[in-house]
Amino acid sequence: MPDGTDTTKIALPTGLSVSLSGDVTKAIAALGATFFGTVTPKNSAACCALSFGIEHAAPSDLFATLGPSPVPAPLLVSAKQAVQPNLKQVAGRFGILSTGDWTLIASFENGDHTTVADATVVRILDRWHLRSTPNGPVLDIPTTSTIDNSEADFGSVPDLSNTSVDLIQSPCPALIGTTPTTFGGTPADTVGAWCEHGLLVRIEGPRPYLRKLLANLKVKPRSNG
Repeated sequence: MPDGTDTTKIALPTGLSVSLSGDVTKAIAALGATFFGTVTPKNSAACCALSFGIEHAAPSDLFATLGPSPVPAPLLVSAKQAVQPNLKQVAGRFGILSTGDWTLIASFENGDHTTVADATVVRILDRWHLRSTPNGPVLDIPTTSTIDNSEADFGSVPDLSNTSVDLIQSPCPALIGTTPTTFGGTPADTVGAWCEHGLLVRIEGPRPYLRKLLANLKVKPRSNG
């Protein structure tokens, strides 16, 4: 993702390209990346909204029963087979797609893991296509749906705790403007945020780290490609 000019390019799941510069390599060099979003039908009466996460990992790194190969057609995998503790906490099964280097994990947004829900997840994922690009994973979906709250989170995997840089493609909250601002917290855990052309930038970490990034980090969204 770094291009040798102190600029890092990130592709969000929607395909939106984001350029980060200003000491960004040091900021995220040791942080793992996870991508999130929700696929929602444009017709509010249609079924169904699915939440997804995309990990920079082979299927075998996430689930004990899967191998390292790509998973182009959707599979259902029990949460009991998950390797990461945060995935084991779910009671039910996940829908899986993978390019081999990126693995998508999907489920109903409302947490429904019934047999009917599982079958619906597979049916919906069968119309999705996950692509691996040099700057991140991109998810292609039918034109009848949209990807909402598409985001890239750089933080401590698997729980993204302590220090994180989040890029969220969504309408900007009313209390957050275009100027980097700190929102409370403690010296050990402070949050700062600002909005940049439809992209919410959120940073969390120790206060000195936060102040440095708020002063130096430059974020430039580009059109989808």
